Amino acid sequence: GQLFTVKNNIGFLYNSLKEYGNALPYAQGAAEFALQKGTLEDKVEYLHNYAVSLNGLQRNGEAFDMLLRSKVYADSLYDAENTKQMAEMNAKYEGEKKAQQIEILNQETAIQKLQLRQRTIIFVSVIVILLGAAFSMYLVQNRRKLRAQARLQQQLYDQQQRATRELLYAEERERRRIASDLHDGVGQMLSAALMKLGEAHTQTETLSPAWIATEQAKILLSESYDEMRSISHQMMPNALLKAGLASSVKDFLEKIGGSNLKVSLEVIGLEERLDEHTETVLYRVIQEAVNNVVKHADASKLSIQLVRDAEELSLTIEDNGRGFDVASAGSQDGIGLNSIKNRIALLGGVLDIDSGAGKGTLLAIHLPLI
Repeated sequence: GQLFTVKNNIGFLYNSLKEYGNALPYAQGAAEFALQKGTLEDKVEYLHNYAVSLNGLQRNGEAFDMLLRSKVYADSLYDAENTKQMAEMNAKYEGEKKAQQIEILNQETAIQKLQLRQRTIIFVSVIVILLGAAFSMYLVQNRRKLRAQARLQQQLYDQQQRATRELLYAEERERRRIASDLHDGVGQMLSAALMKLGEAHTQTETLSPAWIATEQAKILLSESYDEMRSISHQMMPNALLKAGLASSVKDFLEKIGGSNLKVSLEVIGLEERLDEHTETVLYRVIQEAVNNVVKHADASKLSIQLVRDAEELSLTIEDNGRGFDVASAGSQDGIGLNSIKNRIALLGGVLDIDSGAGKGTLLAIHLPLI
């Protein structure tokens, strides 16, 4: 018993110094001894000292349990002591003096119980306050963590948008460079070759083998020249640079339309030009969408509408083709939807797609202008 009394005293000393981590093993050892072999006094004192160590280490639930158990033993101790004292007084004294002493003892017992109850209430109140403070701190830290995660996600999204924007800008610059090279380099060489071939053709005898060969070569070279101009125009149409989006789209659709596909275009409110970047992006979107219709839709009608008001520009592209499943098509690079979505997203716009097997396709694009 003396060994655990020493342990309890060491634990009490460390608690007094607020070194609760050092106090815990001594206080815990003394409490375990008290629960197994100790007297009621040991249980009250050792369990209370153990509760102080646990509370100091923020183990509030265990501390509260030890404190309650100490109170139970304290009540038992006080009851046992009072009973013993009252029996001795009854045997020693009689009459009124005995009754007065018993009353005094009862009052003291009531006061002790009240004091213990008050200490318990205070301790429980402190524990509740500490738990509330800990919970509040957890909520604050959790909100900070969520805000940090949101900032990280926004940064990742911004980086992805910048990368996509730079990729599309680079693609557009490369289109312009290639178109310029075709027009200024290859185009001029084909034109010069066609002129020289024409001169050679006029110098040969009509219907001779050489005349027939040069005539065929002129036709092939002329078709190649026209094809080169068409490719150059699609990569960077002069109409887009000179006259604006509406004229460029009209010129493009005139080349697309034919006996198997009836194309209509309606333009409202585009008397004033948009900025060059917006016009270029919208032209590429229309190119991509129309090429998808020609290649995949098997449509007989294609309708395009460009409408601009004070707040936004709306672009709708609708066909009566075979349609497709929007959910599954979103992952197919060949359909070109990802390219269209990325271009519209860079302008801050929204793309809505309505399609289904056998009911055609409607692309609706809304682009804010303010």
